[in-house]
Amino acid sequence: MRNAVRATINAYKHLDALILNAGAFQLGRIRDPETTTESWRANFDLNFFTLLYTVQEALPSLLKSELGGRVICVSSGSAVANTPSLGAYNASKAAMNSFCRYESIFTFFSTKS
Repeated sequence: MRNAVRATINAYKHLDALILNAGAFQLGRIRDPETTTESWRANFDLNFFTLLYTVQEALPSLLKSELGGRVICVSSGSAVANTPSLGAYNASKAAMNSFCRYESIFTFFSTKS
C-alpha cells in the first residue's frame, strides 16, 4: 500500500482523498482449532494495519491538498455488533473505527453487514 500511495503521488503530484475500505474475515470461534493467534493477526494486518500504513504514507500529501484532503473510512456493523464466528473481524473493524474517530481529516461511514 505504501508503494501504491507513492506511485499515485508520483504520477499525479498530489493526493486529495483516500478511501479505507479493506476487509476480509475468517469464520470461526475462538475455541475452534483453526482459529489461532496467527489467524487473528492476519485479520488485524489486513483490516487495520494496512489502513494505518496507507494513512501514514498518504497523510503528508493529504494535508497539503488544495481541496482539504480527506480520509473516508468504510466500516461494518460488525464492529459494534455481536456477529457470531467473526471475532477477529469484529475486533479489527472496531479498532479501525477508533482510529478513524480521532483525526479531523477523517470522515466515517458505517455499513450494515
